[in-house]
Formats: sequence, structure tokens, C-alpha cells
Amino acid sequence: SELKQILQRMITFEKILQVSGGKWRIWQEIEDMDKARVDEAVAHLLTLQQHDLARKLTQLYGMTDPVHSLELSRLHHLFTDKNDKTSAVSRLLSFPPAQAVSFALQLLDTLDLIRHRVLLCRMLLDKLRTWLSADDDQRLRVLHASLQLLSTVSETMQPHFLRVLRKPALI
Repeated sequence: SELKQILQRMITFEKILQVSGGKWRIWQEIEDMDKARVDEAVAHLLTLQQHDLARKLTQLYGMTDPVHSLELSRLHHLFTDKNDKTSAVSRLLSFPPAQAVSFALQLLDTLDLIRHRVLLCRMLLDKLRTWLSADDDQRLRVLHASLQLLSTVSETMQPHFLRVLRKPALI
């Protein structure tokens, strides 16, 4: 078991060296990092869209706080940059339902396109409704209706209306 852990560490270090663009030259540089350097390495890996490696690195160093933000960053990346909504939704649904709801609600406000927000709202209301609080359920139903109305506006004008979503009575 200990040998497997060492092997996993070495594989992770090797993958980081391969994608880092020369930031680190030898695996010992990664192994000897303090917390501040690990945070810097995680940030660097995120700029390279290496979410899985960033998560593995935080887990290797026993850091649990960044895992939450790493998952949100990964979900946002899948949803927007990769335009892979199927993988993003599958990933969301792979978490325990309460955590999936938490991630989805946080992700909702970070999406720039109304059609992405409509999809995420619909998924929350269809697949995770039983895990929503009564307030969240009501808010999401109103938000979904508002988003559907706004989706009829031209895509070039939609970004101007995103801040209005915080006040659905205006819509």
C-alpha cells in the first residue's frame, strides 16, 4: 500500500513536469514545496487547464480547502471553455446530491451565457429538486422563467440583462 502511494506520487509529479512548461525541472522541486508554493503550483496548473492534476496535488499535500474551488473551476471550464455540458452535468451528478446542489448553485452565477444558465437551472429543477430547499426551489423556478424570457433577446444584448436577474420582478 505504501509502495502504491509512492508510485502515485511519482506519476503525479511526472505528469506535472510534463505539462508545466519548464516551470519545474525535477520532481524533487515539486516534492519539497511548502504550502505557499503548492498554492502557486495549483494556480499555475489551473491556468494550464490541468484541473485534475491541480486536485491531485492538493490531495497529496492534504489540502482540502482548495478542492471545492478546484471543482467549481473545473465545472466552469467544462461548461464554457470546452463547451462540454454533458461532461459537466455528469460530473456534477457524480457528487453526493447535497454537494452537487451547492456546486450547481454557485456555478449558476458564474456563467455568462443565458442558455448555459437555462440548462443548469433545468438540470437542478429536474434532477436535484428533492435536494433543494423550499427557498432555492422557488428562486430557481422564478430564475428559470426569467431566463427563458431573456433567451428570446438577441445574444448580443443578453449580457446587458444578466444583472437584472438578481431582481426578477423587473423582468
